[in-house]
Amino acid sequence: MNELDELLVQVVALAGGTVVGKTRLQKMMYLLDQCGLNSGCRYNYHHCGPFSAQIAEAAEDACELNLLRYEEKPGFHAVPYGVYQLAKKNRATKRDR
Repeated sequence: MNELDELLVQVVALAGGTVVGKTRLQKMMYLLDQCGLNSGCRYNYHHCGPFSAQIAEAAEDACELNLLRYEEKPGFHAVPYGVYQLAKKNRATKRDR
């Protein structure tokens, strides 16, 4: 696990444990970087706003490490959208603190 993986987990936790959409996660990280987070990620303009391949990779890594869960759901006109949630083990440890 690297710092960016853990940072994404913390951002999802601060958002209430759920972030709906990959684009929203990218935008949240971009805005936090603009406010001084200094995650070290590089952003490019993509279809719906800022995109960082580093964040996309870190989100996949966090899911593989069972820090986050990612689930695709059917949306409007059957266009799928994704939901990031804290993994159950992370929810339990957050409550215990």
